[in-house]
Amino acid sequence: MRVVFKKSFVKKLDKCSEKIKIQIFGRLKIFRENPNDLLLSRHRLSGKLARYESINLSGDLRAIFVFYAEDDLAVFYLLGTHSELYK
Repeated sequence: MRVVFKKSFVKKLDKCSEKIKIQIFGRLKIFRENPNDLLLSRHRLSGKLARYESINLSGDLRAIFVFYAEDDLAVFYLLGTHSELYK
């Protein structure tokens, strides 16, 4: 699977501590190997975010992405806490 990070995701990632970055990259490695691993709590979103999915990266930290099955591609758009992302 190919994974692409949009500028908005990278900007938020750059602001994270090194400890959090290590946790994030660990979860993203799991995602690449098995995108349905239960540790990720992958799920579809609803409402105005209905075209997106979410995975758990670390504690309250979530990543919002779109998966394009035909291209085997995941595009990550947003990174943040539950309260930041689901206002």
